[in-house]
Amino acid sequence: MATPQTIDNISELSTLLKTVYGDSVENQQNLAAMLYKQFDKTDVQFGGNNYEFPARMVNTQSVGARGYRMGLPVPVVNIDVPCRVRHKFIYGTFDIPGPDIEKGKGNVNAFVNVLTDKMKSLTEMVLKDMNMQTYLDGTGIRATASTVFTAGVATVDRVKYLRVGMHVNVVDSTDGVTLLAGGESDPGDTGPYASKRFTIMSINATTLAITVGTGEPLAAANPTGTGIGDFVVRHKAVGSELTGLGAIIDDGVNNTGALVLQDIDRSTSPLWKAKTLAAAAPRDLTLNLMQISMDVPEIQSGRRIDKVVGSFNARDRYLQLLVPQKRFTDLKMDGGFQTLEYNGRDFLVDVDCPDETVWFLSKDSIKKYGLFELSFVEQGGGILKHESLSAGDVFYGFLRAICNLGTTQANANAQLTDLVVDSSYSSIAA
Repeated sequence: MATPQTIDNISELSTLLKTVYGDSVENQQNLAAMLYKQFDKTDVQFGGNNYEFPARMVNTQSVGARGYRMGLPVPVVNIDVPCRVRHKFIYGTFDIPGPDIEKGKGNVNAFVNVLTDKMKSLTEMVLKDMNMQTYLDGTGIRATASTVFTAGVATVDRVKYLRVGMHVNVVDSTDGVTLLAGGESDPGDTGPYASKRFTIMSINATTLAITVGTGEPLAAANPTGTGIGDFVVRHKAVGSELTGLGAIIDDGVNNTGALVLQDIDRSTSPLWKAKTLAAAAPRDLTLNLMQISMDVPEIQSGRRIDKVVGSFNARDRYLQLLVPQKRFTDLKMDGGFQTLEYNGRDFLVDVDCPDETVWFLSKDSIKKYGLFELSFVEQGGGILKHESLSAGDVFYGFLRAICNLGTTQANANAQLTDLVVDSSYSSIAA
């Protein structure tokens, strides 16, 4: 007969109290959040459900030359279309068992250190995820399956926006709504997300294969009824992510999910389209393509491009054009990150930028609209709050941002996409 073992309540924090650690945790991932921080916050008070403004699609045309004693132009009214920037809700959470807090009272520095590390790590990861969302289209899609899931394994089109340990849902591509079952549930889930949560167990950056699983310990698990083209999204984030450049800077043709932006249909309001230089097959970056991407938005909108953003792959393609001519200037930014210049505009290099795309931005046309900036919630009198009785003696805290990216003139920007991606960049583990 097996005898029940005595539970030793040596927890994470009590171990920390006895151990001498280095000055900081050494992160093995690039957590830089570059582009999101580049956008200015609007002065608009973003209250209520959304921020609404009229976007003028047709200016009055009651003008024109006339002959002597001829009738004056007939008045023609402007045509304005309501445009709405809506709130998005971004969260990050952490918890600490109650006994750890009590034990920490005997070694305040150790407790403060572990709490500070949890908060700093969480803040970095939330900002990193918001930076990723800045490049996406707000649908929540992080990857698209190019094979069916077999024994929990599928090949996807990209892994740049996925991470090991990430909780995900698999969305049926036939309707873009149905979540595939076979997974786990969050505590208390009974609705559409019940049994729909999977955890990414591994990512192969070379083959673009991911493995999802369930249980504790994790074991590979297959979503039921998967098909080619199914979407991988963060758990419970379908349609809830920031409206990023993938939606703002598009024509609604390259990305059909961006056909309606901020409640304006680009098919009926073509001035709301951003210039999109796409191709049927990958092509190399050229100075001519870059100049077109810079000129067209200015011709159409009257605004000048003042920021160019690309990935490390795009920077490499650009340098190959310039180095033989010795035409580039290297500029340093905070943290050692670097930019190049193109035609007098900074070329920002961001690890989260899609490898095949270069963005041409008129920064004043894209702003951060926020009700609350990213901060720890203290509505209960402090950052730490007690969990429900069923969760035991556990305190938790969470970060929250209520905000979104929005544009007042989408056609002031452009994207140059479908560029050749060097395999040395596409196979880097994130």
